[in-house]
Formats: sequence, C-alpha cells, structure tokens
Amino acid sequence: MTWMRGPDRRRLLDELQRFTTRTWRLTLVRGVVVLALGLVILLAPLTSVVAVVALLGALAVVDGVVALVVGLRARGAAGSGWRLAQGVVSVLLGLLLMWQPEVLLVSLAAIAGVALVVVGVGMAVIAAQTRRMGPSTWRWQVRVGVLLALVGAVLLAFPATSVATVAVLVGLTACAAGIVGLVHGVRLRRAAKDLQHR
Repeated sequence: MTWMRGPDRRRLLDELQRFTTRTWRLTLVRGVVVLALGLVILLAPLTSVVAVVALLGALAVVDGVVALVVGLRARGAAGSGWRLAQGVVSVLLGLLLMWQPEVLLVSLAAIAGVALVVVGVGMAVIAAQTRRMGPSTWRWQVRVGVLLALVGAVLLAFPATSVATVAVLVGLTACAAGIVGLVHGVRLRRAAKDLQHR
C-alpha cells in the first residue's frame, strides 16, 4: 500500500481498519466455539455424535411438522399430497433419530460397511479380469479394491468403534479449525490496532 498516496490511501486504510475492527471479535469467538466443540467431541466421541444425530432428529421433526401444516392448508392443490407424505416421513424419521440415535449410527456404519465390501471386491475382481485389456494400473485398482473391502469389513465387525473413530477425526479437524480461527482473530485484532495508529 506504499504505492498509494493521498486521500485514496487514507480511505483504503480507514475501510480496512473498520473491517478488521468489526470482524476480529467474531472470528475469535468462532474459533473458540469450534475449538470447544472439537474438544467436546474428542473427550466423548460417541456421545457427541449421538447428540448431533438427536439434534438432526429434532430438526427433521420440525421440518416434518411444517410440511404437514403446509400440506394440510394447501389440501387439494398440486403437490399437497407429496408435502403430507414428506411431513409424515420427516416426523417419523426425526422421532426415530431422537429416540434411538445410537442404533441408527450403528446401522449406518453397517450399511456403509456392506457397500464398501461390495464395491471393493467388485473393483478388485473387475481389475483382475480386465488387466490385459486396460492400462497397467490394474494392480493399483486391485489394491484399492482390497483396501476398500478391508475397511468395509472393519466397519461391519466394529460398527460402534467405527463411528467413534469418525467422531475423533471430526473432533481433531474441529480443533485444528478452531486454532486457526483463534490465530486469525488475534491477527485481525493486531491489524486493527496497527491500522488505527496510522
């Protein structure tokens, strides 16, 4: 910004100072919240994930009730039947998520495990069968297929542990994002002070 002189430079510095003054607190608070959420998830991964699923269930119930009300008010209009059906399904799914979130998590891990095993075995078999027709990468395709199948088998064998592992990864990611937000907020605050003294 040394190339700018006069009123343009002053106006730019004023805008930058106002922006950093307004945003550093929000950035810092966001970093603290995300870091705290990450730590909560790391300290109790399965409980945290279950709580998130239950919250999603509550949101689904609210969405379903809204869809039911809209569908009933628009009775006879085009799409009202679909809205009613959507409302019923959303309410039922939401109640299930709120009532038994951990059961649903284990079921999702099992479904993902079956899918990974099928895709992995299929990929490995197809790559091995077509190795003469395709490029020389078929060995990597077989390896990836076997890896997918193994991950699927682990999900099937230990669905609750798999969910906890995913929760730990989410917790670590949230902690990293929170730390970055904290550092960014502190730097914005410092920049706001520097700009104020120019």
